[in-house]
Amino acid sequence: MEVRKLQRLGRTYSVSLPPCWIKECKLKPSDQITLTREEDGSLRLVPGIILEEKEELKITIDVDRYRDHGMLARLITASYIRGCDIIEIVSKHTISENHRKEIQGVVGNLLGLGIVESTSNRVMLHSVVDSAKFSLGPLLKRLCGLVSSMFEDAMRALKDKDLSLAAGIIQRENWIKRIYVLLQRQIAVSSFDKTVLKKIESRGVPEMVLYTVIGPKIKWITENILNIANNQLAIGQKEVGDSDLKKIIRLGKMTHEIFSNAVEAFFNGDLVLANRTVESIPTFDEAAEELINKLSARIKDPDLGKHLNYILRDLRRITGYAKSIAGAAIIGSVFHKI
Repeated sequence: MEVRKLQRLGRTYSVSLPPCWIKECKLKPSDQITLTREEDGSLRLVPGIILEEKEELKITIDVDRYRDHGMLARLITASYIRGCDIIEIVSKHTISENHRKEIQGVVGNLLGLGIVESTSNRVMLHSVVDSAKFSLGPLLKRLCGLVSSMFEDAMRALKDKDLSLAAGIIQRENWIKRIYVLLQRQIAVSSFDKTVLKKIESRGVPEMVLYTVIGPKIKWITENILNIANNQLAIGQKEVGDSDLKKIIRLGKMTHEIFSNAVEAFFNGDLVLANRTVESIPTFDEAAEELINKLSARIKDPDLGKHLNYILRDLRRITGYAKSIAGAAIIGSVFHKI
């Protein structure tokens, strides 16, 4: 680090640049440099003129090195999350049919990614996602809204013994996964590119830290909801006592309320609601534990009892994740005050 004294020449302020930097960058009088103001107030100096348009980020994957099943798909997903605009998949020989199926499958699950070129030994993928147009807040709100609707339908399917609705819930998984991976991409790109971070109106690193914490919780809640729908399908038309079913549905409504309050507290910065959400969970846990014990003693069909217990287990897990979201809301309120 070097300290330089600010000088005033007429109405202009100037500061001398380190000779070693000038020499290293091969600069001479009248050469231009670009000044960029960073979020923390510092200035970044770059030799030459930096235009707004940046070169597309490209990665090349040699499939000959990755023959294990699923590895190529995961590398493509990781490259997409990193923010790569072009993903080139190559082989010294011929790309196998299995690898092509893997490519097709993963492309269908990543928003804005498509195949633009395909030959016997090369496949080119291109992402049209403009990271500057997807703000983190609205993206996470959309994800939470989809999950909330999915949860309500899962409880309705259980209440009405609607197997068609339960099956439809499972079909929504891919769409929610796409939104979640796009959220991961936005967080990653923002952490590498401060220009994007500024354009998407993020509050900076503290906000991204919270989204990094909450994102996986929403994903896990989705998985629990899918488990509930799958257990409903497994139960089928087996008779569940009206009293038992009403108690399970009541716990489901409590769970949904806890989740909704946690999400609302996070987005509104409502410290009081976040705290009340956390405080309400022991009451839920007590009611859930009591019902689990009663069902275990009363239900004679072991298969039915097993699936009902699985549903209650998933409801408890959802409230646990909601507690973490409410905790993040409390942490966020501190971040914004400092």
